[in-house]
Amino acid sequence: MRKPSNDRKNGWLRRTSPARARPQNHLLPSLLRRLGHLRQVIRSSGNPSPFICASAIAACTVCLPVHAAESNSTPSDISADIGMGIANIPRYLGANSNTNKLSYWADIEYPTERLGRFQLNAGSLTMDPSINWDPWVEGLNSVGLMIGYHGNSSLGESHSTAMDVDSSGLDMGIQWVASVNGIPLIMQARKSFDSTQGWLFVCGSYLPVKPTRWLTVFLLPSISFADQSQYQAGFGVSKNQSKQYGLQEFSPHPGAQDASVEMGCDIALSAHWHMVASGAYVQLLGSAQNSPLTKVEKQIKYTFGTTYHF
Repeated sequence: MRKPSNDRKNGWLRRTSPARARPQNHLLPSLLRRLGHLRQVIRSSGNPSPFICASAIAACTVCLPVHAAESNSTPSDISADIGMGIANIPRYLGANSNTNKLSYWADIEYPTERLGRFQLNAGSLTMDPSINWDPWVEGLNSVGLMIGYHGNSSLGESHSTAMDVDSSGLDMGIQWVASVNGIPLIMQARKSFDSTQGWLFVCGSYLPVKPTRWLTVFLLPSISFADQSQYQAGFGVSKNQSKQYGLQEFSPHPGAQDASVEMGCDIALSAHWHMVASGAYVQLLGSAQNSPLTKVEKQIKYTFGTTYHF
């Protein structure tokens, strides 16, 4: 897990900061041709694997920076943060025990005048990491594509049985950030590459406060929804699993999965070094509360560490 965002160049707040220029419309035909080629590659592979999908997307994305040479972006436009710390997190959603993990992160933003923003976002305690491309950015508003990773895996060690919970994996989707009275609202729709999983829908908001020059405090409320396939992967118990592990058969209904509130702070130790910490409260909702895999409905997690801002 990663640190909290610390200033307008980092994390969620960085992602909602104004772009230096709006993308030019003359790039649209070129982008549409590349997306058409991407669709042909995926269709020609029949039932594509995550590797094929990711490779095709990467191939199309790598072609985009050819136009970036025409922009006025300079090395000083690139913002980057790297950090390391300790995170105490539940073994899986609904687990009654936590585990300590060494966490490390990297956040990189590359703004361009004609192609919008390219970002590597390490996420937070409650928001999953992703690689983002926002072709349309205007003020605090943006729309873009993302490839990310959603995690929820128990590896079996935290159950009273040996049954694994694994609804984690690579996904791709769309992110929309809309400013309401200066407050960014973040909405994501993420579809897993794994055919046994489905869609995740996440809504959240980022609320930063800077009481002093060296201290930033933020609040990040969010709520997530899952369709039937995604819910089944994380909280369902099939007929075969019921017989094998002695658990009650359970088929969850699509809908709200969990709501969370994350709060964190950033303390500037120098121009580059920062100390960061955050904690989150998670409340399971809907079918997640009733699953036989759920041990507790409320969970706490936290992390702290240091980060270096370039």
